Amino acid sequence: MKIIKVLSVIVVIGLLACLGANAQVVSEAEKAVQEQPEQKVIRHVLFVVVNGLTQERIEAAYTPNLNGLAASGVKTSAAGVLPVNLEAFTASLLSGADPSIHGITEPGSRIKVLTLPDMMAGSGRTAVFISPEGHFASQLFKRKGNGEVRVSEVSKNDNAVVVDEAVKLMTQEKPFFIGILLPGVTVELKGLGSGKEQAKKVNAVDEQVGRLLATLRARGIYEECLIVVTGYDGSSGKNMTEKLIDSNGLLAPVVMTGPGLRTGEILPPVKITDIAPTTALLAGLPMSPESNGLVLWNALRTGTGFRQENLLLKRVKDLSDENVKLIGNAYRLTQEKGLVKAEKEGLSREKQQVQKTIADKDRQIGWLKLKIGTLKGLELITILVMGAGYVVEYIYLRKKFLMF
Repeated sequence: MKIIKVLSVIVVIGLLACLGANAQVVSEAEKAVQEQPEQKVIRHVLFVVVNGLTQERIEAAYTPNLNGLAASGVKTSAAGVLPVNLEAFTASLLSGADPSIHGITEPGSRIKVLTLPDMMAGSGRTAVFISPEGHFASQLFKRKGNGEVRVSEVSKNDNAVVVDEAVKLMTQEKPFFIGILLPGVTVELKGLGSGKEQAKKVNAVDEQVGRLLATLRARGIYEECLIVVTGYDGSSGKNMTEKLIDSNGLLAPVVMTGPGLRTGEILPPVKITDIAPTTALLAGLPMSPESNGLVLWNALRTGTGFRQENLLLKRVKDLSDENVKLIGNAYRLTQEKGLVKAEKEGLSREKQQVQKTIADKDRQIGWLKLKIGTLKGLELITILVMGAGYVVEYIYLRKKFLMF
């Protein structure tokens, strides 16, 4: 009996210890949840595309505003699109689709899919896109009538003038989405060989970005704004062979900050088509079904229902699925390449046969021409001989019968 009592006491003590440990774990978990910063709601979205802005130029200049954004959010490099031009790049950024899908490949092309601003405007949120006059902004948006993205074009191709218009709209109309296309540094850097002069121009662009951020802070909406700043290498299309060999020529700098994003993170390279789906997820918006970009799960901040491990696993899964598709496409392209090669060889053989036939015909034509020439010569000689015979006969008969 004593042994049973001792065992009972030990079991009771063990159970009490387990309950205490569980209570401590639950308490620590609740404390962790309580200490987790409150997730803010995205009330505004700002997209800025800077023509000519590259990571190399950012690093060579003094850019406190861009660096500050990177420190407060995520920084990465994004693979651009082919063909390499500003129109295709911006359309892919806003639609989350490749040029083969959205259809804008050159100036004058019109978009075939709904962009993220289109989706925002269609859901009752105001969307504005600002660019210098004469650019392609009006071709970027498909939705017309109710819920249309308003395009505002400024008359001067100048960074400060474009930002003036953006600041005015932020202050007066407070649209949910503002897209800004800055002339950037490409135009201004023409003929400037000095690195200091180039850095000075990049600094000026950074100051204009700072004006936008200052306006958001002054309006008290900076903490509720999702900001995306990226750049396009305006010189990429000048020598496609060199740029394609050097993959850095197709990489664009990207800085993202705002509610739901991690802070102070440098991510591996992504695709420019990944920005729109990630923004749509954070803003609680549906994405265009034509979009083939991926959500940047590894850029998201952990929160209710999400752990960092799960986010990374989702990103790895998406990339794995994308890799499988790419392998399939590569296999298909290899097969098509083999078919094209066989067809090319067949055409080459047909070409050789045609060339041989042409050569044979040329020889036959040459022989016929020679034969015709010979016959014409014989005919001419015959005519001359006959003519001479007629003359001789005429002279002979005249002397014989006319006696003179």
